[in-house]
Amino acid sequence: MSAKKKILAIAMVFALLLNFAAFGASASLGDGLMTTLDIDLVVGTGTGAGFTPLATSDQPPAGSVLTVRLVPTSDFYVASQCIRINVEREFFTWVSASFQLNPACPYFNAVSSFSGNYGTIPESTFTATSAYGPGLGSTMYAQYSAGQITCVAASNAPNGGFGEMYNGTWFCEFQLNVIKDITAGSDARVYIDRIWLRNTTNTSGGMYFNKCATADTTSSSATLASKFDCQLDVAGADISLPLTVNSTVTFDSTGGSPVAPLTGAVGSPLTPPANPVKAGYTFGGWNPPLPPVFPEQNLTVTALWNINSYNLKYMVDGGIYNSFQVQYMAQLPGVAPPVKEGYDFDRWEPTPPAQMPAADVTLNAVFTPKQYTVTFDANGGAGGWSQQRAYGSPLVAPTVTRNYYTFSGWSPAPPATVPLGGGMYVAQWTINKTSVTFNSNGGSPVAPLTGDIYSPLTPPSNPVKTGYTFDRWEPALPQTFPEQNLTVTAVWTPNVYDAIFMVDGVEYARIPTAYGTAITLPAAPEKDGFIFTGWNPVPGTMGAGNETFEAQFTNAVTSVMITLDDSDIGPTHAVKVPMFTMFKDYPVQLGYVTNADPSFRVEFTSDNDKVTVDSSGLVTNTGNVGRDAVITVTVYDASDNPVATDSVQISFYKFKWEMLFNWLMQILALLGRVAKR
Repeated sequence: MSAKKKILAIAMVFALLLNFAAFGASASLGDGLMTTLDIDLVVGTGTGAGFTPLATSDQPPAGSVLTVRLVPTSDFYVASQCIRINVEREFFTWVSASFQLNPACPYFNAVSSFSGNYGTIPESTFTATSAYGPGLGSTMYAQYSAGQITCVAASNAPNGGFGEMYNGTWFCEFQLNVIKDITAGSDARVYIDRIWLRNTTNTSGGMYFNKCATADTTSSSATLASKFDCQLDVAGADISLPLTVNSTVTFDSTGGSPVAPLTGAVGSPLTPPANPVKAGYTFGGWNPPLPPVFPEQNLTVTALWNINSYNLKYMVDGGIYNSFQVQYMAQLPGVAPPVKEGYDFDRWEPTPPAQMPAADVTLNAVFTPKQYTVTFDANGGAGGWSQQRAYGSPLVAPTVTRNYYTFSGWSPAPPATVPLGGGMYVAQWTINKTSVTFNSNGGSPVAPLTGDIYSPLTPPSNPVKTGYTFDRWEPALPQTFPEQNLTVTAVWTPNVYDAIFMVDGVEYARIPTAYGTAITLPAAPEKDGFIFTGWNPVPGTMGAGNETFEAQFTNAVTSVMITLDDSDIGPTHAVKVPMFTMFKDYPVQLGYVTNADPSFRVEFTSDNDKVTVDSSGLVTNTGNVGRDAVITVTVYDASDNPVATDSVQISFYKFKWEMLFNWLMQILALLGRVAKR
């Protein structure tokens, strides 16, 4: 066989294995499932009654004609069908019109029509509509030519169009031309590939067998092949020429894992299978021993087994307490219960089996801790307890409390787990300290005092506070440190001072006033020709000492007048700015006259931010066009209250033709500067 042919054979086997994985037979003829069809092929010479099967020594030469017979057996009623056969192109061609039905076959009478295709199955069928796949399909088509037989059972058939069961007699035959000598090793193959089979997962397969449910089901009512899974057995429909004589070696594993039988040509090398396995035993060989080649007769060999022994270990806390070698299925030897300080032996885990299994067994001792009394004495406090606790279990001390004391630990210190015999642990306490904090309420700070509860408390020095006399602490200081922290607040008595009111250097009134309280004003004093305007400084709240205030007066009538060149300017004034003078370079100086006290403040203001006026009354138009502004002068008294005002509207202007001329000159000057650049 060529290397290429061997590779293809391997690929075909792989595809066949995949096919069996998807559609592998799970039934057999006569199992009652009504889904199994077994097809065998027989190759010989002659046709009809003159057919003679090939002998194992026959090697057909090129030019001879071979006859291939299909021998089917079914356990269901077969209706319409299509069977595909592959033949190797290297050795065979189809003999046209050579298909012939067996007249003695019962199915022949039920078939209304029959047709045969001779090697016309296209390559596309090997790829697109089969499970070969694109790559393998092309290779298969190159090596094999596929033909098909199609039989249709219809209502006009002699039996009325019902399905029939195949009975194992030859159904039909066809002929092949031998185009190349078939010699030893040729492996000229003729076979049915179940990869064509149509079923529920390969709904377009080219080989199909429609099924009638009963003998009374017509072919027209048959279940289509794509609707059920036909269990097709074509193991006997794969023939390689020249024929060889095979023998089979069957393996009886005597309770071990099954070993598939081996079949091969008599005298060919026999490769031993993998050894079977059996729980509790070691494989000891086959009886009789396997021959090196396939024998002339079928052979059955029986497995020999040696019983195993396994390790049995009794463990205590990870260490081996005792160990044995115990034969499979023997009774386990027992041991004395182990002893462990602080514990009682409970059991072995897992539960020991009644007999030794086919594996090592490790048994671990399980102990129950002893119970001991553990006491936590709160020693005058609350929260202690006395309980029974398991040895080695976590030991967490309780939280204990005692009024006016801080817990400082246990004596002795308890361990993390319950010790042997339990234990007694006594709480230790330290008396608490408390603090007295002093809130001086605005006075000088007083440092807090800290001391043991009930120890003597020495009062601190009294704080001081401007304008006040210290009175007491509220609440009153205790003689000893209290049980809880305490804050006391200073209570103060305000001092009383005199508010002295003077008129022209003479005391006008004296009003006693407590520190920090509002000063009560006396009646406003009177002075001929003057109006009382207030006190200087303005009375507020009493400070920490006597305070003196002077009466302030102003003339009874206050007036002010804006002047220009020492004359009344009137309500309006127009300012003509010369032609070649900028507005900003032509200010106006105003003045004023008033009968107000010389100490009173005088202020000029403008209602136009482009026309400014300074504190001396100088009015300036800061823009480049004529503008109007109302200039106001205001007089304020000693309390900064306005007492007199006067206003004038100032208008700065030029003639329109002067303005146009000025703008033209400015544009020419700008153009000249640009030209110089």
